[in-house]
Amino acid sequence: MLYGVARRNSGALMAGGLLIGLVAPARVVAWSAHGADLTLQPIIIEVITFLSLFAAARQLRVNGAGVESSS
Repeated sequence: MLYGVARRNSGALMAGGLLIGLVAPARVVAWSAHGADLTLQPIIIEVITFLSLFAAARQLRVNGAGVESSS
């Protein structure tokens, strides 16, 4: 995520956001299927982080500062 912010790379922001965003449903599955503790505070933080990174990546893509070319 820091790389995406520093380089204004929407792909890196999206990748970091998706990794964090996938943890929240995994926590719910662990709670429902395996009896793990349901910790709402980390789930809420992960969802908010995912949404903010997704919005930032989309804004970068709209402004034309999307994925950098490798050449």
